[in-house]
Amino acid sequence: MKISILKYLSSLLVVILLTVSFVFASNRADALIWICAEIICVYLLILQFKWKTRLIFWVLYCLILGGQISSIFSSGSFIIPLTLSNAAEFSALGLSGVLKLVIVVLLYFLSALLIISTKNIHSHGGNWKRIISLIVIGGCIYFLPTPLHFFAITLQSYYKQVTYKPAYNYPEIASKYFKVSLWGNERSEKGVTSKNKNIIVIFTEGMSSGVMDYVNNKNLNLTPNLDLLKKNQSVILTIITIQLQLSEDLEGS
Repeated sequence: MKISILKYLSSLLVVILLTVSFVFASNRADALIWICAEIICVYLLILQFKWKTRLIFWVLYCLILGGQISSIFSSGSFIIPLTLSNAAEFSALGLSGVLKLVIVVLLYFLSALLIISTKNIHSHGGNWKRIISLIVIGGCIYFLPTPLHFFAITLQSYYKQVTYKPAYNYPEIASKYFKVSLWGNERSEKGVTSKNKNIIVIFTEGMSSGVMDYVNNKNLNLTPNLDLLKKNQSVILTIITIQLQLSEDLEGS
């Protein structure tokens, strides 16, 4: 009997073991209770359905959970809209980031397949029992700080970003400098390869100029390329800007 129970719970136990390992390695033990509680709730919920439906939903959930745990393992936080934006650009994630994501998600996917062992479990009770379970467990997941909760918020915020349209019209000359215009399929090679002199503005978030050698005079060589630009080019040290902060920038920052 004990062997039979362990067999039916094998997928759940392996997923929890993976989660505990990655979360502790990320120093985010504070989130472990909520994550494990969600995993158990989702597992109990899907046991109410037939095994094929059970398999589909459990695998889908584990893929989402794997992505969230991979984000915690890499950055210490759940996936945010900016993460989804950068996911389309390999260089933004880096090789190590992509490998972590693939390995973690793959481990969760393989663990999810163990739910096939529950094929012989037949759900008892009518649809009303499933509906009540869905409402109770789903409501708890919606209001509690769990991976699915944050994933839903992230998708909503990301959707607002990609569908955002400003209430004003850009000047016609500005359209060719949009990212989609420069790097789209119909980009203008003439505009990109122009020999005209350019003013390059380098914006780094959360960086102090004090780490640069030309400021601290300590020869730390932390920013060799920026120091080289300062040495060979004209550099403006003080810039005053007046800008309109778009809602998509606020969401992504």
